[in-house]
Amino acid sequence: KQLERKPMGNFADLIKIFTASPYGIRQPVVPLLLVALLRDRWSEFMLYRNEIFIPGLNGEKLYEILEEEGAENYKYSYEKIEDDHLKFYNQIDEIFVDFNEIRLEGQNVSRLIQTCGTLVKWLRSLPRYVQISQNVTVEFDRFRILIKQTEVKPQQSLNELYKLFGCDIESMRSMKKYAEELIQEKRSQAIESFENITSI
Repeated sequence: KQLERKPMGNFADLIKIFTASPYGIRQPVVPLLLVALLRDRWSEFMLYRNEIFIPGLNGEKLYEILEEEGAENYKYSYEKIEDDHLKFYNQIDEIFVDFNEIRLEGQNVSRLIQTCGTLVKWLRSLPRYVQISQNVTVEFDRFRILIKQTEVKPQQSLNELYKLFGCDIESMRSMKKYAEELIQEKRSQAIESFENITSI
């Protein structure tokens, strides 16, 4: 209920619910209890430190955070996916079907994180030139930047992608086609330039 009332906040505030009155649970027990209580919703719970997403969250990692690093250094986010966003994630999975991040399936990982993983996997599959070149369209550059940012700010970056493509998913399909054909186009231009030079 606390997560639904306050889906984002300081992790220490969430821990205080367990350790303060009336419960008074000892801090070392809290990670186990938290994992048990969130069992069905674990994939919707995320932690950030310095606005960077913490992957691989489990009871052991929570214990390490509480005992060594301090809950006050972390922010939590409880992600409840809206239907329109879920539809968008499904569309991304369909467009990038050959790059679905299957390593994350069945690991109680957030649906949002699976979608981010799919986009990152696709981007990394592209030739290095396409990944880093500044000689690309402004639209593709923005798309590429947002995909890279999903690794550190998954919610914020996917929300930005939703704003860009949520009502125009065909533009994302076109962006994928542009990126995948870019290297061949550049090769053809280089060959043509070389032939023009050598024919003089």
